Amino acid sequence: MTNFYPSQRFSSAISSMATSPKTIHERLVDAFNYDLIHVKASDLPQNLQLQFSELLKRVTSVKPTNQEGSLVATISKMTTDEAVDIAHKIQFLYHEIESSLPS
Repeated sequence: MTNFYPSQRFSSAISSMATSPKTIHERLVDAFNYDLIHVKASDLPQNLQLQFSELLKRVTSVKPTNQEGSLVATISKMTTDEAVDIAHKIQFLYHEIESSLPS
């Protein structure tokens, strides 16, 4: 049975990142909080699981200092270039997920 759920969540994340008037940092937080948080690495094709796990670690590596979570703490400390790189990785993973689905 094919799992279309990750593709749907990644598609939604990319759509909201592309159309939101918020900053890239805010768009990344929203993409993870509203869409990608629901995806488990085990939902993805095996060859993408490690990449997704590493991406999650990358966006949650800073210990929160206030009531913010580690996601907000980490992304808020990123440069714009780092945030754009994360967005590119999300897009890359989405395309890889899509290419693994049956035609």
